[in-house]
Amino acid sequence: MRSRWALVLCCAVAACGGRPGTKALLADLPADASSLGDAGAADAPDAAASHDAAPVPPCIYVPGAEVAITEPPSDKSLHAAVTAGDSVWIAWQVSNPDPPHDNTRRLQRLSYAATPLGDPAALFPPPGQWNGYGGASLAAGPEHYGAAVWDEGGGCQFRGLSATGEPGAGPQRVGDVLCRTLRSRPDGFSLFEIDDAAQEIRLLTLSPTGALVTRGPSIAALAGDVFYWSSVVLGDGSYHVLASRDGFSPTHLLHQQIDATGEPLTEPMKVAEVAPSASHVRLAAVTGGFLAGWLTAVDEAVDDQRRRIVIQPLAPDGRVTGAREVLDERIAYRDAGWSWTEVEDGFLAAFAEPLEPDTYGNLTSLVVQQLSAAGAPKGAAIEVLRSHFIRSPQIRATPEGAVVVYEAQPTGVPTQLYGVPLRCERREGLPR
Repeated sequence: MRSRWALVLCCAVAACGGRPGTKALLADLPADASSLGDAGAADAPDAAASHDAAPVPPCIYVPGAEVAITEPPSDKSLHAAVTAGDSVWIAWQVSNPDPPHDNTRRLQRLSYAATPLGDPAALFPPPGQWNGYGGASLAAGPEHYGAAVWDEGGGCQFRGLSATGEPGAGPQRVGDVLCRTLRSRPDGFSLFEIDDAAQEIRLLTLSPTGALVTRGPSIAALAGDVFYWSSVVLGDGSYHVLASRDGFSPTHLLHQQIDATGEPLTEPMKVAEVAPSASHVRLAAVTGGFLAGWLTAVDEAVDDQRRRIVIQPLAPDGRVTGAREVLDERIAYRDAGWSWTEVEDGFLAAFAEPLEPDTYGNLTSLVVQQLSAAGAPKGAAIEVLRSHFIRSPQIRATPEGAVVVYEAQPTGVPTQLYGVPLRCERREGLPR
């Protein structure tokens, strides 16, 4: 059977709900490792050496074969995906109480071809509650490696990992309330704490072993009626957050910068007012500022699941700087979520497109759209494959191109996890 919990855990870090805790369980989508540094401080090639070098043709991304990552029985939920050295790590769990009753959070290493490398490792024991758990998040270097999760019985828990994904000493409790988006930093880790009752979100810093170091103040842009949010950290250690709040029709998008301990550096700034609504907010650092992304409704009907991806360039202080791009050639299914990853000449965005006029997204297409560094579409979208109930597509850049991991429910099979590599092929004569 398909568990409705798979809709709650609808992507690694994006979820549905109204209050900060309801949404923020999985609301912040951390960028992959290539997006974590200051985009303006990337290593540049030597000017003299590059003067005589032949231009490198752009990447054409070619999908490979679909790989089954997990097997029946029981539905599976995808929590997170990160590129980690010579592999891609994913976190997942069994997502319904059908036998066998084991919803341990696990880590699976994948090759760049999306094939499993060894058996999955147990990260966190079963929480013992089917109605009180959150998705695991992963931090994969370059300094430190770890995982974090929240459940109703154990609270917010941390566990260190080796550079090859092997769990260290048993989980340790960090706090009592929800937590999300573990990131590695030179002095240890950072983590967002979500207090559902108080409607507050704070930045925590942890030592390399997961001990609490600092707990920042409530982040103003993320307080109150926040539905979706995203964050990015720059090379100077500061964080930028983007949140959708104040309900629907219209939805207000707010930006704020905080320092490495969560103290505010700016006041919240309204980026946009979106009607009828905006959801599944994303934020990425680019040279000269940021790109904000979100899903906007095609129809104002409450039960209409059709969405379009919108991209908005922002200045370093969060001000709108350029024309808004609407990817109006394809439709995204709302409850499937979407993700993007930075590649050498822009971004790749992955989403599920509904192919039937229903409200549940039965027959769906996995679609990848290449974007420029300014967020504009580059060429036609790539229809990777079709399946049933494609959800939670997580795309991550690799040295060979990218890997997209997702949930799907082929006919007669419980929801399982699948992966597809996208190989970078360079062809002469194509415009960059």
